Amino acid sequence: MAEPLSALIIGLGGSGAWTLVHVKRQLMDMYNNRVPKNIGLAVFDTADEPIVGVGAGGMTRDQGTGVGTVGLEPYEYVHVGGDAYEMVRRVAETDDYPHIKSWLLAERYLKELPRTIFHLDKGAGMFRQLGRLALFRSLAQPSNSPVASVLDTKLTGLARESNNTILVMIVGSMAGGTGAGLFLDVPHIIRRVALNNHVNINLRGFFYLPQAFARDLDSNKMEPAKARAFAAMRELQRFMLSEDYKYGYPMHYHGKQSGVNAAIYRAENREKLYDFVYIL
Repeated sequence: MAEPLSALIIGLGGSGAWTLVHVKRQLMDMYNNRVPKNIGLAVFDTADEPIVGVGAGGMTRDQGTGVGTVGLEPYEYVHVGGDAYEMVRRVAETDDYPHIKSWLLAERYLKELPRTIFHLDKGAGMFRQLGRLALFRSLAQPSNSPVASVLDTKLTGLARESNNTILVMIVGSMAGGTGAGLFLDVPHIIRRVALNNHVNINLRGFFYLPQAFARDLDSNKMEPAKARAFAAMRELQRFMLSEDYKYGYPMHYHGKQSGVNAAIYRAENREKLYDFVYIL
C-alpha cells in the first residue's frame, strides 16, 4: 500500500487521546503493524496516565495485522498537568504573571474552588481556564518544555521526510476543560514553529460537541458542557473570521525573558488559526 500523506495528528485532552489511539490502531492495521514514518502522533493532556490501549488484549502485534493491543508510546504522550495552585495564587496576589493575569480568574477560583481542583493530574476539572493554564505552566520555560520540544521535533522531522505541505490535524472536545482550553493556543504555536522552521503546513481541526457524549452526560453535566462549548465556538469564530489581523492578538506564554524565542512564544496572532474546522 502507498504511503499516506505526511501528517502530524495531535489529540487534546481525554477525547483527543482516545481518538488518537483508534487512529493509530487503524494505521497499524493498514500498514503491517507500523505507523508510517511520515505520520507523527502526539497527545497533550492534563491527566498523568495515558490511555492504556485498544484492541485484543493478551496478544502481540507481531503475530499479524490487526492482532493485539495498540496504545500510545511515551514519546507520543505529553503530560501538561501538575499542581497549579501556587501559580494561581501568585497570579492573584502578585504581578509576576501579567500575561496570565489578563485572562485567568485567579481570585475567583481561589475563593470558590476546592484546593484539589488545582491539582491537574486527573484533568482540568471541566474548567477551560485551568486547562489553558496547564499549557502556560509547561511553556513558562520553553527550553525545558516537552510541548515545545515535541512540536519542534515532530514538525521538522516530518519536513525532512517530505517535500510537500505537512497536514496537521488537531482533534479534541469542546465539552470539557483540557481540549476546550488548548484548542486555540496549540494551533497558534504550531503555526509559529512551522514558520520559524520554514515548514509549510495545512492545519485542520476536528472537535466534538457535547451531544457526542449524550450517553455519558446526564442533564446536570450536559448543560454546563453546552455552555463551555458555546464559549469555545465564539472564540473560534473570532480567530477564524473577525480577528484584527492588522495589529494581531497577543499570544504570550511567558514574561519578557532573554534567551527565549519571542517569535514563537511572545508573538501576535495575525492569521486564521485553522484552514478548515470540522465540528462533530
